[in-house]
Amino acid sequence: MEGEPGFSQRRPDRYPGGRPDESRGRVVLRIKFPPNFQMPPHTHPYSEVVTIISGNIGTSHGEKFEKKGELLKPGSLWVYPAKHAHYAWTGNEEGILQVQFVGPGGIEYVNPADDPRKQ
Repeated sequence: MEGEPGFSQRRPDRYPGGRPDESRGRVVLRIKFPPNFQMPPHTHPYSEVVTIISGNIGTSHGEKFEKKGELLKPGSLWVYPAKHAHYAWTGNEEGILQVQFVGPGGIEYVNPADDPRKQ
């Protein structure tokens, strides 16, 4: 299944509740990050609630990628407001996130060269 436009095709996405490119209501995504993955700084047009389902995942905010802080464990939850630059990474194992927001979806990379749609 293809992911939200702009997400790397290396990570299959699941849609337990609404397709991000079609929904104007509640959307729930499951996103799988491979081991040693770095999701570059990006923003969304929506606020998001993120929960780690499995694996350990790091996240921080800002327009420059820096691994700040510890990897978070399953059950960890955080919220990023709309248009707030943030990024994520994994350690030596894959991680699965659940992301909830009110659509429509979208993603914009801080550095356009990081956008897999343009590669």
